[in-house]
Amino acid sequence: MSDANTDTLEISRFDFYQNISTITLDLYAKKPISETIKSISNPLEQNIISYNEDTQTVSLKFNISGESIDYSLKLAHPIEKIVALNIGYKKFEVVFSKKDKTINWKTVDFKTSTSFAEPHLFNTDSKVDSTTNILKQPYTSKTDWSNFKIEDTPELQEEAAEEEEDENAFFQKVFANSTEDQQKAMIKSMQESNGTVLSTDWDKVKDGKVEPNLPEGAELNKI
Repeated sequence: MSDANTDTLEISRFDFYQNISTITLDLYAKKPISETIKSISNPLEQNIISYNEDTQTVSLKFNISGESIDYSLKLAHPIEKIVALNIGYKKFEVVFSKKDKTINWKTVDFKTSTSFAEPHLFNTDSKVDSTTNILKQPYTSKTDWSNFKIEDTPELQEEAAEEEEDENAFFQKVFANSTEDQQKAMIKSMQESNGTVLSTDWDKVKDGKVEPNLPEGAELNKI
């Protein structure tokens, strides 16, 4: 039975992609992940995720600052180890290194009907693009990842749209529950900073222009 004060995260769906050496598993949460969880600098060291070699199962499990998750997935094939865990807005991205690097995984989750099928081998021929001199990697799909664009993939477009919609709903809720001065501060800060600063402190922003606040190395696109 879960604690009444604990906010439980649920995984709504998963997806994966691969190359010869690694599998990247994306686990999508039903709702946004808290800043406390996203700000963990070394999630692997916190044992947030683990792999059981005997059961061939990866488990995402934690209870941190009132937010918890307990999710397991039996993998289609054995892995060597978990390489990385990245935590995003509504996604846990897990990177595994394959135990058998000749196998092209058809699915990431274990299925009884396919578990004993013949291995699907990669075509490991080295092919170089004559125009760019770039080695074409033998990925599972026919996509040329060196020229990949998000607009070419409806699924990623849909995911980006869902995240934007959730963010908009969050800000609308904050705005609706704010005082008049807080609302004025939010509008002024977002407009003047080109959407890079959100302030609710009217006394702080009312007298001067709110300058853009960009990540290091980023540049503001001026239209």
